[in-house]
Formats: sequence, structure tokens, C-alpha cells
Amino acid sequence: MSLDISVYLSGYHGENCRTVLVEEDNHNETKSSIRNDIDDHDHAVRAKALMEATEHALFEAINVCYAGIEISEIGRVTHHIAETNGFRPLKNICGHGVGSHLEMLPEVKHYRNKDTQVLEPGMVITIEPVLVEGHHAHVTWEDGWTLSSVDGGLAAQFEHTILINENGPPDILTLM
Repeated sequence: MSLDISVYLSGYHGENCRTVLVEEDNHNETKSSIRNDIDDHDHAVRAKALMEATEHALFEAINVCYAGIEISEIGRVTHHIAETNGFRPLKNICGHGVGSHLEMLPEVKHYRNKDTQVLEPGMVITIEPVLVEGHHAHVTWEDGWTLSSVDGGLAAQFEHTILINENGPPDILTLM
């Protein structure tokens, strides 16, 4: 389950997200077969690997966010980590500028792209990769917010809001 939280304080927005593994408590239930135990274990192992890769992609993307780099570098790094771990970046969910509005320009893509906008000191953006184990297409539920993969594959998302500094690495404004 991914918990995406936004805060509005003193005229400014902040946003972060974390995925947590919710496991079913089967201690009091009788398993119908050994196969269910194996499937549950494999599912948990895949989920943990996906979560670790996604969080790793978030922090590696943050690590390249220096003033003067092209914003496409974020997508290159994230996509590389996804592929290296056997996952895909979800292309329809992007990071964004944040400030007096929750979602502002620039759009921050988490897949390879050719955006040439340069990160500038004082920019506040979200980095929020969503990695999936199956197809990268998704459906939006009737609530207009909840997403699920079209093929039932697992997905994970991690997000921080960061401030681009003039010299040195960005400040993570939403560190949990």
C-alpha cells in the first residue's frame, strides 16, 4: 500500500509518499496446500525487492539533482535502476514543481526522456518514481485518485520534496 501525503502550511505545499508491505495474518487459518505458502512467500519477496528498488531509485535520482543539470537526468537514473532490477517505471505519474500550488511546472519524468530544462537554485520539486513489476499501464478508480495496474502486477512508489541549492546537494524537505 502506498501512502501519499500532502501538507499545506503557511501558503506552501509539501508532498511525500512511502510504500509499505501489508501482509495477511494467516497464523490462525489452515492452508489448503503447500503451494499457497510458496505463493505467499514469493509474493512477499517480489514486493520487498520492488519496494527496495523504488526507494533506491528515489534516492539515486535525488543524488543527481544539482543546479545546472538537465531534468532528464532524473528520468535516466530512475529508468536505469528500474531496468537493472527487472522492473519498469510507470510513465503516467510524474514528479512536479511544488510551492504555492500542489502541482506546478516543471514536470519531472521518471523514465528516459529528452527534457532539456535545467534545475535552478531555489526550485522545489518532487521526485516520486513509481516502479511496476508488470505492464506499465494502469487504471484510475472511480474516486479519481486510486490507481492499479492493468495486469495485477505489483507497484511501489516513494516520494520526497526537495529544494535545489545553489552549491551542493539538494535539501530533502520531507525526510521521514
